[in-house]
Amino acid sequence: MKKTLTFLLTLSMLLTLSACGKANGGQSGETPARVVSRGLFVLDDTLDLSGEDGLSDRETYLIHVYDILPDETQNSEMGFAASSYTITLNGVNTYETITLRGGSSMSGAAIGSFVRASRYTVDRDLGTIYGGDSPIRTISVFRVNRNDIKEGATAEFTISGSDLHNSTLSFQGAEIQTISTFDDVFALEEDAQSYQLAASMYARAKAVKNALVYFQRNGGVEDEVTMMVTTVSLLSASNGELSAALTPDGGQRFLHQNTEGVATEIDRAAAAAAVEKFFPEIADQAKVILEQGPVWVEQASLCADSATWSEENQMAAYNTALALSNAADTIIGFFEG
Repeated sequence: MKKTLTFLLTLSMLLTLSACGKANGGQSGETPARVVSRGLFVLDDTLDLSGEDGLSDRETYLIHVYDILPDETQNSEMGFAASSYTITLNGVNTYETITLRGGSSMSGAAIGSFVRASRYTVDRDLGTIYGGDSPIRTISVFRVNRNDIKEGATAEFTISGSDLHNSTLSFQGAEIQTISTFDDVFALEEDAQSYQLAASMYARAKAVKNALVYFQRNGGVEDEVTMMVTTVSLLSASNGELSAALTPDGGQRFLHQNTEGVATEIDRAAAAAAVEKFFPEIADQAKVILEQGPVWVEQASLCADSATWSEENQMAAYNTALALSNAADTIIGFFEG
């Protein structure tokens, strides 16, 4: 009788432990959790993504940001195949990550630029997780059927192909957050506004580089339209409230616009401070982008007017453009490297 009672108590404890398999906010697997979700986001139809390569009009982007927590001592190898990172919606449709190794993307300019701008580690680039390291903020992106996202939808995010970090995280209903712009993902950061400003430096640098190339190839100060386009692009890159993500054709995307359709202005000092805080490696170059764009516009305007043109003004505009171009190259390399 005593042996029977002991067996029943042991069985009861095992069943209780088994029922706790989805602790830690919906995570199945070992305790302590080694994968912690920071947010699962689905993009609504506010943005025009009709020109986005690889995305059909029946699909939208689902973005998962999560922390990989290294073991205290043991190294771990993460999977590098797309099938190692999947999302299953409503228990029916399973999708593999579309992010590629090296930070590139199977998709178009909009999602690819956002992934780079976020500076979150791409899932398939995780590689070796070294024991004792700090948590690694990671991003997985999926193209999903819009019809899968409905009231009461469920999701299961699964990592496989890893020796320590295999896990499934479950989400119910409102835990799948609907967003109207890529930048809404940054709400998960403690200082979301500053992080967005710092991340927008990628789009700003791309805008500066594209504007200067356009200026050079289309007549420079002698062409009125070229001057107008370049001026708007550089002023927006320096002063405007830009998204961290580009448009599907690789252009600027304004977060907010004034009545003239121009981007509302940011606090440039706050933007510089945000870059210094989150991405100090490019702090000096960011200041060039934020400060020198308006300077170039003034100098080039003097060169465009025969009454104010001079070799001195021309050289000043050239030197400012060179500084802007070099700063843009460094920033782009930082985000794409």
